[in-house]
Formats: sequence, structure tokens, C-alpha cells
Amino acid sequence: MGEGAAVNRELPIPTPEYAAGGIISLSPVVTISKVAIDTPMGIAPFAPYLASIPSLHFVGLSWTCESPSAAEGIRDNMRRAIEILPLAHFVMLANTEAEAWLLSRLGVPNLLANELIFVDEHLYAPPPVTPPQEYDASYVARLLPFKRHHLAADISSLLLLYGPPSESEKSAVEEVLPQAHFQNHSTGAYCYYNADKVAATLSRAATGLALSAEEGSMRAFMESLLCGLPVVTTPSRGGRARYAYEPYVITSPPDSAHVARAVGKLVATNHGRAEVRASALHQLEIERLRFTLSMEPIYTATVGLVDGIHSFEPFRGKSIKWSKTEDMLKQLASAV
Repeated sequence: MGEGAAVNRELPIPTPEYAAGGIISLSPVVTISKVAIDTPMGIAPFAPYLASIPSLHFVGLSWTCESPSAAEGIRDNMRRAIEILPLAHFVMLANTEAEAWLLSRLGVPNLLANELIFVDEHLYAPPPVTPPQEYDASYVARLLPFKRHHLAADISSLLLLYGPPSESEKSAVEEVLPQAHFQNHSTGAYCYYNADKVAATLSRAATGLALSAEEGSMRAFMESLLCGLPVVTTPSRGGRARYAYEPYVITSPPDSAHVARAVGKLVATNHGRAEVRASALHQLEIERLRFTLSMEPIYTATVGLVDGIHSFEPFRGKSIKWSKTEDMLKQLASAV
């Protein structure tokens, strides 16, 4: 189970320093955030002063809940959050139809809105001039076992981007991928890459990879497509399969030989960066329109209408942006 998994924890819990999410409106109060270990029902339960006013909170899923036990954990966490905020309305954002069905059968309010629709395409795009392609494949993934780096073992030219690992985590991946270039350690010590640097670095590769069997929707999958990279993925639970359309995404059996052959096929086909990005944007447009059209009945039934209700813009990038929790809570306090 990954660090974003739904965890059945007693609320309230200590306020985390950082949390993924943001504020959509302060009048009425509307937020969007995510289930994580430190935020089992998003950011709202850390603002008990909201108990006296109606509020609406969209809560995404960082890890698949495509099992009855995971869905029951979400239900229990929502019940505890409502004990803290009795006038609040929580709506889970399901990444897949299976998650939406499991939550619905438990009476958990939810909306099918895959996390990948919230990726900010303005941050992830091909550069005006594509540099020489140094690598056949790139993999943006933490150096953790569930990311299954070993499936890239037969790719001879491989670029890795990742969050800060422990020494043992890095050593374990180095052992199975001795040929890989560990970009974040290219100058020795670990170096964090923001969205701009990730996009620029991805432009040096011909394809992207998505190799986990189970996680959340995997933002790096969509970020690679928006940067114009076709992607080799494997069958998975969590949500990315919703956007795995050929010819720009090949779903490979989960073994290293098949993955390498799929990468070779995409390298040889040499899809244009602009056409790969355009295909991804078209998929996002459809999903974002569906999401936006769902807003009015939800708002009307909970907190009333807000400005910009028919626009996706207030939500763009919000649920996946990490911010200081204290800053978000200060904004929410101003609404009471």
C-alpha cells in the first residue's frame, strides 16, 4: 500500500505541515483536497471553526479504493469528519467507475472525476524547440517497490526522475537498473525538480513509462502525455487506464521484455509531440466538461450557487498542488 492510501484513522489528528488541495470559494466555503495518510478526509476536518456554517468539500483519492474494505474506510472517515463539521457536505471524487460504484453502495456521496483532469496543462508542455532525444524512455516515479522499476530492466537508454529517496531505496533501484540515468542525482546530491524542470527534462526522452500495478491515478502518466511523450503502461488499478488510448499509449504485459518491445515500437513510430499532447487535451476537455456540468446540482443541493460555477478554471491544478496547511486554514478561518 502506498503513502497515499486511504487510512482509517481517528479524527482529529495532528495538522500536517503540508497538504494537497486548495480553496475554491470562501463565500460559501468550498474546498478541494485529497485523502492521504495525514489527511484522511482532506483539509476540512482541520478547520473545526467551520462547524457553524454550511460548507462543501470535494475530496479526491490518492490511492485506489477499488475494494470493499477501502471504500468502507472512506465511509468511516467521512462519518468522523461530519461529527467535527456537522453542517459540512463531503463529496468524494472517484477515479474509476468501480470506485464510484463501491462508494455509492455504501451511501457515500461521490462524483466520477479522475484526478488527472486537474493536472495543469500550462505547466506540462513540449518546449518550443525539441532538443535531441537522449533517452528511449523516461520514468517519473518514486523509487519505491510498487512502482516496479524492474519492468524497465531491458530498456538500454533510460532516464529516471523521482522524489527524494532513502539510500536503500536508491540502491535497490540501481541494482535492477544499472543502465539508468538518475537525473535528480546528476550533480551528486539529490536535487528537487519543479514542474518546469520536469517538463524540460522529459523533452530529452522519446517515451514515458507507467509501470505500477496499483496506486492512484498517477499524475506523471498524464504529465508525460501533455509533454508530448507517448507512454508504455501496464494493466493497473487506480485510474490511469481511463486515458490509455492507442496509438499514443501502449498497454504492455507486465514483464520487462514486453515493456522494452513496446518502447521500441513507440520510438520507431516517432509520434509528433504536438499530436500526442492534442490527444490528451481532447480527453481532458471531455472529462472537464462533464465535471463542470455536475457542479450546479451539487452546489444547489448543498451551499448554494457560487461565482464561476460553470467554469473549470477554479479547479485547475488545485487538488494536486501541495501548500502549507496553515496558510489554507487561515484563509478558511476568514470565512467564519
